[in-house]
Amino acid sequence: MTALSLKIEVDKKSGFCFGVVNAIGIAEEYLKKNDKLYCLGSIVHNKMEIQRLENLGMLTIHNDEYKKLKNETVLLRAHGEPPETFTTAKENNIKLINATCIIVNKLQKKLIELKKLSLPIFIFGNKNHPEIIGLNGQIKNEAVIFSSLDELKKIEIPQRMILLSQTTKDVDEFYEIKEFLLKKEVVVDFHNTICTQVVNRKYELKDFAKRNDKIVFVAGRNSSNAKVLFGVSKNHNPNTFFITDTDELKKSWFNKNEKVGISGATSTPVWLINKVKRALEDF
Repeated sequence: MTALSLKIEVDKKSGFCFGVVNAIGIAEEYLKKNDKLYCLGSIVHNKMEIQRLENLGMLTIHNDEYKKLKNETVLLRAHGEPPETFTTAKENNIKLINATCIIVNKLQKKLIELKKLSLPIFIFGNKNHPEIIGLNGQIKNEAVIFSSLDELKKIEIPQRMILLSQTTKDVDEFYEIKEFLLKKEVVVDFHNTICTQVVNRKYELKDFAKRNDKIVFVAGRNSSNAKVLFGVSKNHNPNTFFITDTDELKKSWFNKNEKVGISGATSTPVWLINKVKRALEDF
């Protein structure tokens, strides 16, 4: 078969955010000296990276397993945890290695302080996302969680409220929500709690998508950040393809000598991006 001779550009801004880098680094260091390390929940929303770490001895467990665990060491991932996780650790003599992202940790503390204002708290986020579960747990799950403007429109809205966001949500949509509430004459105590690294990636990706003929976006399908960034790329370059690994690549997507950009989410490991690059070079 004729070689396509693709001109490949890797998005240099792709790869783990610093919170995930920190959590994975802590896990790797621990596993250099120990045979196993329990991790409460998926350390990152990327099954390829989880498999790599599990090969080193990391054991991913979930809440039901965690509650039965005793006298073990458990890593808390970057997403953060609700207070009951720490209570269980005390009761079951579990040693916790807390790798909560500093941005998420600050947001949890901010929420506890805002709760003292005795106003309804609304959080733009996905109710089943681990960050939101940990966040809402700080205030006894009393926040109203909504994942979109359309969902918010179906909820009874008070005349005064506090508004925050999950750190990985879309910043433009967050401001659209704010404008919607202001037009309804709601008094909004607004807090932009979206991670600046996530925001910057979105705007940088627009230019990257535009200057390439095709974009291969590499990420885990259950990553909240991946959904946002893939949407950005798709909007600015309709020829954007979502894959989780190289076996999903199709030669038929590309034409000879095309410029192909490879990008990914803040939950996508650089080694996986490079693996995709090598696969495309072989086309």
